[in-house]
Amino acid sequence: MGVEALRPLFAIYVEAIRDTPFLVQLFFVLFGLPALGVKPDDWQAAAPTMVVNLGAYCTEIVRSGVQATPRGQIEAAERGR
Repeated sequence: MGVEALRPLFAIYVEAIRDTPFLVQLFFVLFGLPALGVKPDDWQAAAPTMVVNLGAYCTEIVRSGVQATPRGQIEAAERGR
């Protein structure tokens, strides 16, 4: 299973996280997980929520940077190996 096969999963992750406010995500973790039997304290809920949120935004920043690179630059880098 290559990266291409996981592309739809990554796209769903990035869009789902970017389309919901951080506070909603935090409330989901802080108040939703106890319904599943996991009772995190404030920091245990905030840290992973922030990592997931910022990870989605950083993923989008890197993706757009790679897409903005002209094809000639990519070819030049490949020839330089």
